[in-house]
Amino acid sequence: YGHLLVAWSYPVVLALLIGSLAEAGPAAKPDRSPSEPVPVTSAPNPCDVTDPMQATADEGDHALLTRMLALHGLGQASASTATQLLQRTGSYSDAVATPGTRLRAWGFDRRVEEALNLARQSTRSALKRKLETRPCLADRQHVVDYLHAEMAHLDVEQFRVLYLNSRHRLIHEAIHSEGSIAAAPVFPREIVKRAIEVGAVELILAHNHPGGDPTPSRSDIQSTRAIIEASRSIDVTIVDHIVIGSSGHMSMRATGLI
Repeated sequence: YGHLLVAWSYPVVLALLIGSLAEAGPAAKPDRSPSEPVPVTSAPNPCDVTDPMQATADEGDHALLTRMLALHGLGQASASTATQLLQRTGSYSDAVATPGTRLRAWGFDRRVEEALNLARQSTRSALKRKLETRPCLADRQHVVDYLHAEMAHLDVEQFRVLYLNSRHRLIHEAIHSEGSIAAAPVFPREIVKRAIEVGAVELILAHNHPGGDPTPSRSDIQSTRAIIEASRSIDVTIVDHIVIGSSGHMSMRATGLI
């Protein structure tokens, strides 16, 4: 009786195995050979989508302005506003340097003024930091870039002085006068007095021509020579007088005028 029970168990196990295989069904066959590459579906690249909030590897002036305006809430109007700005100013750098008074006169939204002002302030801060940490005379272009960002698009003439220490680094900056569209009064005594107060040994003079042409006038040359004479009494050197215009700049030192 025991042997019959053992023998009967084998057919039962075999039946269970056959039933399990039938339930599972045939194994799925691969659609391609193991060596064939499997396509991968990836998410779309955000840079491939036209989105003013998304940076691209190589942005032009229009794209950069569009992104900046979009970040300040102009939304769908960002691209058209960027186009209008470039038509008015010609380039991104000139748009950023445009004073708020001129932007308002042109009828631009307050948010445009805020966006450009933020960009202008950050640019000025970075350029000025270079003058404070590096010798100004090692690379004159840093000085010109800073002065151009500060003065090229002013509506009136402004006279400012950069005060340098013995290491040729910027230690003080002062706007000594602002005038009309054609002139700003200059007082050599005030400039010399400030040099003594801050301990400067070198000065870089600068003023702008709102008309755009940086060519020094006769009065520019005369006032510069008066400042040079006044500074000699305290052993302060006038390194240069740079005239800034929207079309460029001119160095009186480089042209032999001082």
